Amino acid sequence: MGADADADGRESRSSSGDDDDNADGPLGDDVGTSHKHLFHFTGQKAGMGGIDVQRTHQVIYEASKDSAYFRNQQRQAERVTAQLEALKERTWIHIDMDQFFAAVAMRDDPSLVGKPVAVGGMQMISTANYVARQYGVRSAMPGFIAVKLCPDLVFVKHDFDAYKEAASRCRAIFAEYDPQYSSWSLDEAALDVTDYLADHAGMTGSQVAQAIRDRVCTATRGLTASAGIACNQMLAKICSDMGKPNGQFCLESTREAIAKFMYDLPTRKIPRVGRVTERILKEIGVGTCGQFLQHVFRAQRAFSPRSLDWLMRVMVGIGRSKRSETDLEFQPRKSVSVSRTFRSLKHSVDLEGKLREIAAMLVEDLRGKYKGKTLTLVVKSVDFKVTSRSMSLPHFIWRVDEIVQVGLHLLRQLYPLHLRLMGLRLSSLAGEDDDKPLQQTTIESFFSKGALHTVTASNLNDACLEYNNPQEAADDNVSLADDEDIVALDDDPQLVEQNFSLAVAGPESHAGNRPVTFADALFQRGRKPSLNPR
Repeated sequence: MGADADADGRESRSSSGDDDDNADGPLGDDVGTSHKHLFHFTGQKAGMGGIDVQRTHQVIYEASKDSAYFRNQQRQAERVTAQLEALKERTWIHIDMDQFFAAVAMRDDPSLVGKPVAVGGMQMISTANYVARQYGVRSAMPGFIAVKLCPDLVFVKHDFDAYKEAASRCRAIFAEYDPQYSSWSLDEAALDVTDYLADHAGMTGSQVAQAIRDRVCTATRGLTASAGIACNQMLAKICSDMGKPNGQFCLESTREAIAKFMYDLPTRKIPRVGRVTERILKEIGVGTCGQFLQHVFRAQRAFSPRSLDWLMRVMVGIGRSKRSETDLEFQPRKSVSVSRTFRSLKHSVDLEGKLREIAAMLVEDLRGKYKGKTLTLVVKSVDFKVTSRSMSLPHFIWRVDEIVQVGLHLLRQLYPLHLRLMGLRLSSLAGEDDDKPLQQTTIESFFSKGALHTVTASNLNDACLEYNNPQEAADDNVSLADDEDIVALDDDPQLVEQNFSLAVAGPESHAGNRPVTFADALFQRGRKPSLNPR
């Protein structure tokens, strides 16, 4: 299905870190210099140019090797070394289906093969096949613009049942290699195959990736996938794009190979670096990861400290390499959401019918396992203004009629509307095993008391929260197409890519760590986002 690629061919550059390591002179293999990292000594001070650095290190080592401080430093160094080696020893595979929606359409209708195909309609395209992409047609593009670029473009409708069926076949295969694989959309997944490789001596990550891709192609009746193989999730995801279409790319897990790979990599290739971040970086002279390292002092003026910390790590290839119980995907689920884009709707009967459809999808995703107290409605108008309203109830809801009743109340408060997207999110969840009772009469009694109908403009905030800021609406975790790039300001951000028009919930953000755009971060720091460093 495709040959492996490697990172060879990129120009090799030495980093300033390497120069610093050798600044004190050549490092020998004797005891003193091999423990140089355990104590601090520099021969760079004025007047020290003629000293014998190697002998000085040996003397310091002999004088301090039996001290409690030295032993503690040694233990810490050994622990760090072990951790670093463990990180490099992990093997991650990121699988990304090729032109997934369009590929399913072409598989089910062979007459489309070789033609420019777009899934969606004149209002919005969710996926374009590779033929259409040659004309400049891409996902999240209005269809009326796409036909100007490609007059012969063929539009096909979504077939979510077919997408889900193909995805379920793929996921069954993924689970054989990593039972805890991560998947944030129907067409991609991240697998930690380290344990699988340990149990199958002699196999390599590239061989496993090839086997997975072959099995996926067979199980889905011809759908192809690309793969990236690397030592952490982020690098594997980036590498999966290098092998497209229908190929794979393996990045060697050495410091030199990773540094070489990252140096010339465009910053936009980094997951979660979107249009806004890319623009800010370009304004400070940064187009590649290597340029970011050269202009960190400028980035300090443009980004918040936590955003800067995240950028500094990802620009050198540092990402999540091992799962733990603190990972977001292992945390209790905090919300379930569904959103859909559609042709523009403005009549109340059409809008309310769409809300009922989405409510039914939401209940299907709940699968009887969850119930919630807070319902959020997110709508996007034809002029791309996003508004969100939410309502917290005194009791749990989980049935279609309950969700529709609350959703309609929220929707009607926003009339008149002319929309292209609508989403519902149920949060403040409790599981099916929660000891809180499921009270089916709660919602009816709540409405019968007139609590909702007596809400006025003056007390609206007691029951509903309204957000007119698009980013605040995005914080509600209802997937929205065309959102600004978002960085979840966690200690180790998830590599989440929103899939256009799919009702697949991604990992939740920790409470209190509100995702923000980089532009928002600038304003939160109390100044305008000036991109011209002085």
